[in-house]
Amino acid sequence: MSSSSTIQQPTKIKVTYFDFGVLGFGQPLKLLLEDSGTDYEYELIPLDRIDGWDEQQAKLMARGNHFGTFPMADFGDGKLRGGSVPLMRLISRKIGKYLGSNEEDEYFLDTASDFYIDWQRSFASNIHFRKPSLALQKDYKELLAPRMYKKFEHVYGLHDGPYILGHEITYVDFLTYHNINGDVRKDCQIDLNKWPNLLRFVKAFEERPAIKSYLSTIESGGSIFLLSQPSSSSNN
Repeated sequence: MSSSSTIQQPTKIKVTYFDFGVLGFGQPLKLLLEDSGTDYEYELIPLDRIDGWDEQQAKLMARGNHFGTFPMADFGDGKLRGGSVPLMRLISRKIGKYLGSNEEDEYFLDTASDFYIDWQRSFASNIHFRKPSLALQKDYKELLAPRMYKKFEHVYGLHDGPYILGHEITYVDFLTYHNINGDVRKDCQIDLNKWPNLLRFVKAFEERPAIKSYLSTIESGGSIFLLSQPSSSSNN
């Protein structure tokens, strides 16, 4: 899909997210910006600054972030926009990259991004937030996560090439990598050798020059491909 002539490419984007002490929903957006070479600023708001949140949210909504959601982006046009996946689609249109080439591709990517959200919510509620019980953690590791890996293993094998649409990376690939990254780093017993299409994807993704450089700079950086191997995992 080509970008519309009415969509202006931003010179710089400011992204704002809460500082939860984790990568969170802003990370796939950050990966996309890094890969694209877009000039951006990434601000993390300390949680102790969100007192009076209802009033603050009303101000955001008045400036265009109609649902008052984070991560939030400022394109320098006076408006604020929120929502991780919608922002990734919007930025992709603005820079003319990471989208499908036709309506069927766009439908496919939309569907995959819906399943990404389901996957991410399951991870957040069963593994990450609210101090989940051991039963919830086990449910995610043994039931929910394998179901998602089976689905994504299938769709990553539909086209020739390592990415979900084949040889060209799309915004969904940044989402998929983010979820696999979370599972591996939270010790969810993920052995990518069991999922060859996803293994091929992760290896290709981590070899992208901008991504490789960025991953080496973050605190939990490094290759999740290496971390997921049985020889380097305490689970095997």
